[in-house]
Amino acid sequence: MSFKSLFSKSTNSSKFRLNQLIKIGILLFTISNVLLILYYITFENLSNSSTSNTQDLDEILPSSLKSSSSSLSFKSLLKYIKSSSTENDAKNNLIDFYYDNTTNLLIIEKNHNLNEDSPESSISTNSQENLITYINSDSKQNYDLHLIEGYNYQDYTNNLKTKINSYFENSISKEYETELKFNESLKQFFLNLVEKLEDCKPNIGSINNNEHYSNKIKIEKYYQNLNKLSDEQMKEIPENQEYIHKLGHIPVFDGHLREQYINEPVRTKEYLSLFLQLNDSEISSLKQSHEKFINSMPNEWPKDLLIENNNINQNQFLKGDGIVYLAGGKYDQLVLLSIKILRKLGSNLPIEIMIPTQKDYNLQFCNEIIPSLNGKCIIMNEFIPDLLIKNNKFGSYLLKNIAILLSSFENVLYLDADNLPIKNPDNLFVNKPFIDNHLIIWPDLWRRSTSPLLYDIADIKVDTNNKVRNSYLNKNNDNDNEKISFHDCEGSLPEASSETGQILINKKHHFKTLILSFFYNYYGPEFYYPLLSQGAAGEGDKESFIFAAHRLNLSYYQVKEFNREFGPISEKTEKIDFFGMGQYDPIIDYIQSKSLEEDETSTTKTVRNVITKRSNENQSNYKSQPPTNFATNQNDKSISNYNYHFFKSSSLIFLHANWPKFFINELFSNDSGRGTKDKNGNRRRLYGNELKLELQNNNDNDKDSDFELIIIKNLFEIWCLPPWINLIDVPKSESDKRKEICNNIKLHKEFLENS
Repeated sequence: MSFKSLFSKSTNSSKFRLNQLIKIGILLFTISNVLLILYYITFENLSNSSTSNTQDLDEILPSSLKSSSSSLSFKSLLKYIKSSSTENDAKNNLIDFYYDNTTNLLIIEKNHNLNEDSPESSISTNSQENLITYINSDSKQNYDLHLIEGYNYQDYTNNLKTKINSYFENSISKEYETELKFNESLKQFFLNLVEKLEDCKPNIGSINNNEHYSNKIKIEKYYQNLNKLSDEQMKEIPENQEYIHKLGHIPVFDGHLREQYINEPVRTKEYLSLFLQLNDSEISSLKQSHEKFINSMPNEWPKDLLIENNNINQNQFLKGDGIVYLAGGKYDQLVLLSIKILRKLGSNLPIEIMIPTQKDYNLQFCNEIIPSLNGKCIIMNEFIPDLLIKNNKFGSYLLKNIAILLSSFENVLYLDADNLPIKNPDNLFVNKPFIDNHLIIWPDLWRRSTSPLLYDIADIKVDTNNKVRNSYLNKNNDNDNEKISFHDCEGSLPEASSETGQILINKKHHFKTLILSFFYNYYGPEFYYPLLSQGAAGEGDKESFIFAAHRLNLSYYQVKEFNREFGPISEKTEKIDFFGMGQYDPIIDYIQSKSLEEDETSTTKTVRNVITKRSNENQSNYKSQPPTNFATNQNDKSISNYNYHFFKSSSLIFLHANWPKFFINELFSNDSGRGTKDKNGNRRRLYGNELKLELQNNNDNDKDSDFELIIIKNLFEIWCLPPWINLIDVPKSESDKRKEICNNIKLHKEFLENS
């Protein structure tokens, strides 16, 4: 009898219908239990074959996940993930953070903050379903499974509540007086620092001039001998071929670390010593100045500053985690775009905007917009001594140092105004490598060009006979000390130069790093920038932080995955142009860079990242297969290794949109060739298709993977929809120019949606 006939007969009583419904319910319940048992049995072999890292699991997992053997099985994990999507306890959520179909690298994040009422809850549920589907794939046999911390915003919320309660329990006038004392103590700290810097000034003139790059003939001879070129062949090289040198400086755009050009010289000690030339008197003066500052520099935050701070309830200096930007003037619009994207990604950390002077302070930006985004503006020169301004040192590259020191946070993620987050960066604060090293630096596109003279000046010993890295894939120099890269040797910095559009730093652990880098930047333009970079691309403050930490023997982690340029194809080079730089997630980078054995021998008392490692494969074997073909030099259009990644797994976290920047008045009304249209007026993607394709590889949602579209949509919301915002260098909201720009933004948005 069919179900249709069963329920259509008028002679059946309501009791009969009820009995049938009960039987059907029992049948469905039985089938679901059988399927559930089969589901878990599917993973039994996986749990038996996995090796578990049992140490410290009590610190990581709730008791419901612990078996009698204190090991974590896939069965238990999946059961926990499935149930967590319906639990009300926000502390018992696990969500997927990252997974790679190629390597089976699976990273799961503890989530302390989701609940059924939050808008993120549905996203978490979808993520859990995707994760279960991924693990349930028949083609997967083993996984390299890692558990990482999610950021616990509840702690931050509780601290805010405590501050508010304390505020009403104390005298407002007393708070005000104490705050004034704190501000004076902070200003005195900077005054003492500047006086110390002036006392350690080198007694020589600037070395950053052409007279100190007078070795052009020797550089050319070195290149000729290296490549075994005749005099006639050298004459055939045009004078403007800057891959040999640029007016005696190191080639600006040579040494692309990922591309590994064949004809570029290995950056040995001999080669790097060919560029900046100093005499013995200059070296001696710089040595004495450096040593004097090292011996007299403060080693910790002043006690009176911390005492004054402890008496203030509202100004929690050197407390908690937060994000810091430098803004003011036309840069406000860049910071606003970055923060809007940051908040939509789910970041809830407080933000501080450092404004250099009162004239850079915009009332609408600082008093209305930023507070609504859980941020505040701080006017920097209110804390800066007049001596710093009088000496013309308050500006340019020193601002980054001052901004980080002035910020109230203990742990700071500093972002340049033109830096756009692709992922929520908050969990970087609570995971390795940051909790172990307290400083994360990201790489630049280029090889390091630091002069060996600086190591001598700073009293850093480099053993040129002991090679500890191999950054040249196309050179067989393992057994030839004369061809070992200087920055592959023990005691040196890593071969990749640094890009400081983003820095993550603990201001307590790395207080001395900030002070010594302050010294390098204070005397940077005259002395230390040429020593750090010798005229290479981006010369400035970017190498000062890592070199200071290195000199002080303080731990740091530099991301190993290559910085990746994004942009349209250049008509000149026929290669991808440098419109923006992509930087990668250090958590995923770190996991691949460290073997299980290294993790187990760590002496740091922290929550362990690793729960389970697959047993049938070498865990440290995450390096990508290197390319075998290389371009001759930067002008060789025949070969590009653009798709070569250092690791097999990687995930973009920042886009440093530095050239062009998102100044809307320039970007959407200028056909200079570095905008949304090429020189012929044809609309194009600012970052080519490469950015979208790379994000698609790590994202199941095609809409979310088009980051350029996300940028443009946010620009449209900010400038083309109410409430109307009027900032410096942005056409007024009611003007025809604003309407024209908004129309162009809309047209570009439609172009991206259909491309």
